[in-house]
Amino acid sequence: MTIFKFSTHYHISISIALLVLLIGLPETKSKRSKNMSVRAAGIIIYRGARPYEFLLMKANYPPYHWSPPKGHHDGNETDIQAAVRETEEETGFRPGDYELNKTFMKEMTYIAHGRNKTVVYYMAKMKKDKDPRLSREHQAFKWVPLKEACDLFQHQEMLDLYYAADVHLVLNKPSDECQQSELDFSNIPVASSENSKGTKE
Repeated sequence: MTIFKFSTHYHISISIALLVLLIGLPETKSKRSKNMSVRAAGIIIYRGARPYEFLLMKANYPPYHWSPPKGHHDGNETDIQAAVRETEEETGFRPGDYELNKTFMKEMTYIAHGRNKTVVYYMAKMKKDKDPRLSREHQAFKWVPLKEACDLFQHQEMLDLYYAADVHLVLNKPSDECQQSELDFSNIPVASSENSKGTKE
């Protein structure tokens, strides 16, 4: 009888251990997914003539950095589709409000929250003066010239990006990614911020 009781307790202990392992598997999978690379896209928006004013948005979460509108891909979006959708979600600007530059594109890769992150940036000029409509992702916006924009940035990569954008506007020289041909923006759907679900970082 004693042996039977011991055996029963033993089997219960084994069952509990197996349950703990099974419950722990999703967490392990989640940790592994955090190491995967992520991709995002955004648009450098400017207005006026030189000295141009660039639109910067202040994040609503630490470290409250300033950046152009951007965000992660949603489903099987292309880079430009993600950039246009995220811009509408974060500013209210639709494709008809600005003109995309067909000879400028820059890709940045860096580490964010322990993961490799690639962000593709396009550039667009506002067709008329219009301020953005802030979403819950941002707490403020500014239209600023290049010097003031660079004073707000926390990372060298963002400084390099805006210097490249300014040089492009002055010299009208295609960026390295656009040396061979103009960018194709024919696959941009009509953005709808009500139905889209972007993720930020």
